[in-house]
Amino acid sequence: MLLLPKKKDSSVHVTNMRTKIACMGKSVPYMSCSSCVNCCKDINKCDYFVLFNYGNLHPHAATKEAENQVEEIEEEIEEETA
Repeated sequence: MLLLPKKKDSSVHVTNMRTKIACMGKSVPYMSCSSCVNCCKDINKCDYFVLFNYGNLHPHAATKEAENQVEEIEEEIEEETA
């Protein structure tokens, strides 16, 4: 597992990360990312982070607010299909 490329300020070095991904034979953007510009910028959205040892950088757990939003959307869908 490769180390996640980081800048001096400990943020992700996106350009170097994309370069390493391309060297692995993978394409950018990954299907979970909306565009090439957004790929590798958010650990909570881009699945390519699992290819790297990202140390103390971790995805955020889902919040109660996010769970409530999902429930509201599911209810809206049920109402529309009923």
